Amino acid sequence: MCDESSIAQWPEPPAAGLAVVLVTPDRWDTIRQTAGLVQAQTVRSGIELVIVAPSAEVIDLRAPELAGFHSIRVVAAGPIRSVAQANARGALAATAPVVAFIEDHAFPDPDWAAALIRAHEGPWAAVSPVARNAAPDSVVAWADHLVSYGPWMDPSPSGPRDSLCWHNVSYKRELLFALGDELEAQLSAETNLHNRLTAEGRQLYLAGDARIAHLGFVSFRGAMDESLYNGITFASGRVVGWPSWRRALYTVGAPLIPSLRLARLVRQLRANPGQRNGVPIAAWSVVVLILFAGALGELLGYSGRAGDIDAKAARYEFRRRRASRVVAGEGGSAAGGQA
Repeated sequence: MCDESSIAQWPEPPAAGLAVVLVTPDRWDTIRQTAGLVQAQTVRSGIELVIVAPSAEVIDLRAPELAGFHSIRVVAAGPIRSVAQANARGALAATAPVVAFIEDHAFPDPDWAAALIRAHEGPWAAVSPVARNAAPDSVVAWADHLVSYGPWMDPSPSGPRDSLCWHNVSYKRELLFALGDELEAQLSAETNLHNRLTAEGRQLYLAGDARIAHLGFVSFRGAMDESLYNGITFASGRVVGWPSWRRALYTVGAPLIPSLRLARLVRQLRANPGQRNGVPIAAWSVVVLILFAGALGELLGYSGRAGDIDAKAARYEFRRRRASRVVAGEGGSAAGGQA
């Protein structure tokens, strides 16, 4: 009979501190660059990398960009119809206590993951990084960046926030699991999720030391279409359960949205002059047009004329480097350190 005290006890490896969800709608090359930058994190050995793909076969697990992680999970999701669908599948497969989403056209600095882990030691339900423009030579990209990441641009001080950006936010895993069947719908327009969390008494946080470079559109058509579809998605999710009179009120008020958002953006940049560095004057005319496209999208969403936009929206969210004809990090600072 074996004495239990004589059996060698091997300590279990420490659990992952952060799950990073990365989605490819087609093949490994689409996410290779971002995966490499996640691998370059200072806390790589504590990261559980969750890759969501149409099938496991499209991911090259022998790729050098996949070495050194705590663990790797590949979720075979079938056809990827939307960012929210894929992110929900990835979140449900994660085991780490914090789940961070990162887009294929977002490029984290080496201490991004460590900063998110530190921030989540606090009571925050969700933590967002700050973002810089990954295509600083493009007027349209600047306009897109101001509209999409205005309140969360780098540099920004760390602290509690009323709202966070979309798609590149990290969450306590338990909160995502608690959403159950609503998870995909809540991730489709994260402003609605953030409003829900704050209404429940949860707190949101902007981590000024967690930095990414985000590649917006250099194509005017791409920026306009993205704003339109984002507006539809946001409003369509927001009106669930609303009475008809409230939907009508917001539909009528939609034309006021561009002026309200523009005034808010100008106030923010005046309060944080460092964020204005590099912004060309010409970008502001494009900002106005993008805001009107978003307002049109909200009008359609509030009025119930949205239709099925998942496939259309996904076309602009994935493979953005190809659509923008820009490869971040080549010949510039987009994927490197702080610009």
